[in-house]
Amino acid sequence: MKEPTVVVGIDDSASARTALGWAVDWAARTGARLRAVHVLTYELDLPSGWYPGSMGWVPIADLGTDPATYRERVTQLFDSVTEGRPDASLEFAEGSVGPELVKAAHGAALLVIGTRQLHGIARVIDGSVSHYCLSHAACPVLAVPALPRTPAAVAPAVMAS
Repeated sequence: MKEPTVVVGIDDSASARTALGWAVDWAARTGARLRAVHVLTYELDLPSGWYPGSMGWVPIADLGTDPATYRERVTQLFDSVTEGRPDASLEFAEGSVGPELVKAAHGAALLVIGTRQLHGIARVIDGSVSHYCLSHAACPVLAVPALPRTPAAVAPAVMAS
């Protein structure tokens, strides 16, 4: 019987760190292999300083540094959270984030993604990777917010509105 796999999309964001932690825990509890996937979307030679993001055009400033340094930051995040698990691997893909994660999760038991919770123009420009994955993946998808939400933390916010 084929060993189950959990795929997790990562970058160097807080929501990706939370998603990776959740995926490591889920894989350990279920005996699944862990495949972390980071999708590299390279800058085009555009004078406007924008590159094609997960679902549209995103400012290059999101990368924050050169691709080699950014790749190293993602690798360090992966290593720090997985703590040398022998059944965990990190892969780098190229292309649009949503479609690449859906492709990577083909045949997986679960796809875990962090949510950046973009609003307004940022969501229009960047799109929603989590929405894309929830709409297109052939396996279950878990969208994890950056900070766990507890009923105690949500209740005061609801009461105030």
